[in-house]
Amino acid sequence: MKNMDDQLLTDILAHSPIFHGIAPEKIRRKFLPAMHLVHFQKQMKRRGFLTSRYFYLVARGVVHGFLMNEDGERKVTLFVLRKGDGFDVITLLDEQNSMVSYDCLGMDVTCLAVPLAEMKNWGRQEPEIAKALLLYMGRLLLELEELVFDLSLNDTATRLIKLLLKHADTTIEKDHGVPVLHHLTHEELASLIGSVRVVVNRQLKKLKEMSLIEMEKGKVIINDLKALMEMMEKHTREMRK
Repeated sequence: MKNMDDQLLTDILAHSPIFHGIAPEKIRRKFLPAMHLVHFQKQMKRRGFLTSRYFYLVARGVVHGFLMNEDGERKVTLFVLRKGDGFDVITLLDEQNSMVSYDCLGMDVTCLAVPLAEMKNWGRQEPEIAKALLLYMGRLLLELEELVFDLSLNDTATRLIKLLLKHADTTIEKDHGVPVLHHLTHEELASLIGSVRVVVNRQLKKLKEMSLIEMEKGKVIINDLKALMEMMEKHTREMRK
């Protein structure tokens, strides 16, 4: 398969929640030959994820599933999907097209595509996949519960700080700051917390003025992780009063 060899793809699938528990040799022999690699460029309008025809597994990059209003001016991200994650599970259960749309988040994406009919057959015939899909859908439901809670009870500032902390890469040396969410526009940041760009810009500016973060093109750097965590705890206590 172009740009990614079979061994790498087998390893991705073996660590995927969809194929959890299946031996790598069986993955390589039975499942991988039915898949093909597809590449998607960020904001490429002429070609999108055909979730009514294929089930996708992320091989490289990040995908977000979102809902958008009719005029396209506002959207809210429901899921952030990374290597090994699959979509759209709704199409495996229902013949109706899902309301959720999918797009690259932050950078280009490479996926393994499986014909939807084939994925449905695997779900019926393979007990390991059927069990894994149920557990995976349970995980997605928990993420939706958390999103509903945040949108209902937390203000925008709290949601933004929570997002930054959730995606902070703490493996980077502290002297260089902690990077968060590379290659994202402010519109994409807004969709991740169910807000709009102008509000997110204002909140980011406040955090920058407090020297808690720095902003570069498409990147946020946390200067003081401990202080940001303390601010999150303070916001949470205030919202509970």
